[in-house]
Amino acid sequence: MFRPTPTPPPTTAAAVLAVLCAACAPDHAPSTDSDEAAVHADEDSANPPAETAVGGADGEPGSPASLPERVLDLETALSLGSLPLSCIDRPQAMPRSRSTYLYDITYTRRPGFEQDRAFYGCWDWHSAVNSTWTMVRLIKEFPDLSTAPLVREKLRSHITEGTIRGEMEFFARNRTFERPYGWAWLLLLHAELASWDDPEAETWSDRLEPLADLFADRLGDYLTDLEEPSRSGAHTNTAFAIATTLQALELPPPRRRERTLRDAAVRFYADDKGC
Repeated sequence: MFRPTPTPPPTTAAAVLAVLCAACAPDHAPSTDSDEAAVHADEDSANPPAETAVGGADGEPGSPASLPERVLDLETALSLGSLPLSCIDRPQAMPRSRSTYLYDITYTRRPGFEQDRAFYGCWDWHSAVNSTWTMVRLIKEFPDLSTAPLVREKLRSHITEGTIRGEMEFFARNRTFERPYGWAWLLLLHAELASWDDPEAETWSDRLEPLADLFADRLGDYLTDLEEPSRSGAHTNTAFAIATTLQALELPPPRRRERTLRDAAVRFYADDKGC
C-alpha cells in the first residue's frame, strides 16, 4: 500500500527529475589539429550560439529567472475549471482504432455505464482522468470558487464504489489499456485527493486506492521489463510516465516501486547528450 505526497523529497524524486529534465549541452571536444581548433574558436567567437529557452545564467535572456512568473488567480482558476466541467459527463466518441478489413464492427454504448465507469467523459479515458485532476487541484487551491459545489457534485457521481469496481473489472481484462500515460495521471489524481485535508476527498481517495495500487504495481513491472524507453512525443513517452509518477508517489519501505522508477530513469536517461 502506498501513500502519495504532493511534494516528493528532494533526495528522491527531485534527483531523478533532474536527470530527466536537465538541458543536455552538446559536447564540443576540440580537434586534435591545432589549426582546425583555431578556426572553430574564431567561428564560435564571431557567431555566439543563440540563447535557448532554458539556457543562460540567472537573469539572462532565456534563463528561468528571466521568464515571467505565472500566477494562478481566481479568474484563471474559474476559466480553467470550466473546461473539464464542460466535458466530464459527455460520453466519449467511438474509438478510431478499429479495423474494418474483414469485419464490419458495430459499437453500441453499454447500458448503465454511469454506474460502472468513472472516467467516460471528455475525449478519452486519460483525458477524463486529467480533467478530474484539474477540477480537484483547482478547488483545493480555491475552495470558494463559484464552481466548487458543481465540481463536488461531479466527483460524487463519478468516484463511487460501483464505478471504481467497474474500472477494476475492466482493467483486470485489459492489462495494457492506457499504459503508461493514463496510469501516471490516475496516480497523480489519487495523490491529489489523498493529500487534501477534506472529508469527502478522503472518501474519494479511499475508493480510488485499489486502482492506484494496481497501476503502481503494473507500472513498476512494465519499467523493469522495458529494454528501451519510448522517446515519442506522444502518450507512450516513458520519461513523462516516470516523472509524473514520481511527483505522485511516496512508497513506504522497502520502497521497491520508487526505487524501480528511479533506477529506470537513470538506466534510460543518465547517458543522454545533446538533448
